[in-house]
Amino acid sequence: MKKETLIYIVVAVLLCVAGIFIGMRIAKSAPEKYIARVGKEYLTISRFYQTIPPEYLSQMTFEDKKQLVEQWVNQELLYYKAKKMGLDKEPDVRERLKEAMHAMLANEFLNRYIQDKIFVSPEELKAYYDSLKDELNIEIDAAQIVVKDLATAEEIYEKLKEGADFTEMVRKYSIEPFKQNDGFIGTVRRGELGDKTLEDALFRLNPGEISKPIKTVWGYHILKCLRKRKLKKKITFDDVKYKLEDMLRAEKAKRVLQSLLDSLKKKVKVEINYDLLH
Repeated sequence: MKKETLIYIVVAVLLCVAGIFIGMRIAKSAPEKYIARVGKEYLTISRFYQTIPPEYLSQMTFEDKKQLVEQWVNQELLYYKAKKMGLDKEPDVRERLKEAMHAMLANEFLNRYIQDKIFVSPEELKAYYDSLKDELNIEIDAAQIVVKDLATAEEIYEKLKEGADFTEMVRKYSIEPFKQNDGFIGTVRRGELGDKTLEDALFRLNPGEISKPIKTVWGYHILKCLRKRKLKKKITFDDVKYKLEDMLRAEKAKRVLQSLLDSLKKKVKVEINYDLLH
């Protein structure tokens, strides 16, 4: 396994680590089989394998698994010391624990809710590929400006239309880390940005053109097509089917989430006081 791949796997797995560790504290008496023990806490073999996503587990070596076990042991030792000091009884710590529990339960619910709602059929995937055949054989050098609010994005967009220098706008307005390299994204092919909305907008542009502000989870993007050229080797369906499937699933997940949130806002009172942020 490549070092970079392992890093991504470990990071992804550790994002779920709260769920793993909380699950390990259920058994206070010794289970029949356990991988590790720290005091009265047990890391059971069944829980260890249940919690790691199958797509990561299939790529993990013995050393990778060993590293996760050692991570669990280290955390439990520190947890033991924190409990001894009574940190879990401090008001600010209790509040952060509550926030962590809210986040974990929200994510768990969302994963279960959308799991069967973002299926992409083979027919749907092939149709999407066919609709992009021409664009799949094109690559674009692109740059972007990313800001947090729509008002700023629209102001920048108007300035660019009036002739403002794109690079200067990146340096002045774009947020980190997007302002690095003067906003240069790199050479992009279909399926590589990981966001269907951004890609759709980018591949509609001709060299020198800019997009209107596009909202994503990171903020509002203004894209610029720097250069556009055809590939020498034609991209086949098998070359990109997994990337396109990921894009379609992500797009469906966004729509499902937004629909769910809109529905919940009609049932639960939500109040936001943005004025207090100034």
